[in-house]
Amino acid sequence: MTFYRVPVSRLQFFAVLLVECVIGCSKPETDNDQAAVDEIKKQTQQFEDGFNARNIDQIMEFYADDYVDINLPEPRQTKSERRQLYQRILDQNLYTLRVVPAEIIISGTHAFVRGDIILKRDSAEQKLRYLEICKKGQDSKWRSIWGLDADIYPESRIEAEK
Repeated sequence: MTFYRVPVSRLQFFAVLLVECVIGCSKPETDNDQAAVDEIKKQTQQFEDGFNARNIDQIMEFYADDYVDINLPEPRQTKSERRQLYQRILDQNLYTLRVVPAEIIISGTHAFVRGDIILKRDSAEQKLRYLEICKKGQDSKWRSIWGLDADIYPESRIEAEK
C-alpha cells in the first residue's frame, strides 16, 4: 500500500477495470476461500496495527520478496527497497491509518483485495481507494505482490454528497 497522492493514469484505470472484468464480483465459493478471506483480513489488520505502532517488521510481513507499486516512478521493488520506503514514511510520523477491505476475491493461490485506506493527521482525514493482489506462499501465508492506490476523484466526492 502506498501513502501519497498520485493521479490515476488511464493505464492504471484500465488495469483496475481489467481486473474487475476478469474476476467479476463474487463471494467465496468454498470454505477454503472463506478461510483465505479471513486470513487476509487478519493480516490486513496486523499491517494496520504495525503501521500505527511504527513497527516496520510487522508491516513488512504483509509483503512478498518482490512487489510492484504502480504509484511509484519505478514500480518494481525488492523487500529491502519497500522496507526503506516505509521506514522513511514512519520516520516522518505524520499520520495514522485505517485499512478497510471491502472485497476479497480468491482465485487459486491469488487474491484480489480492494478497499479503502483512511489516513488521519490530527483531525483531518484523507480517504484513498486501494487494490492489492496477494499470493499464497509455500508457507501458506498471503503476501501482497502488487498494489495500487489513489485519492478518490473530486467528482466522485461530489456525486456521493448528492
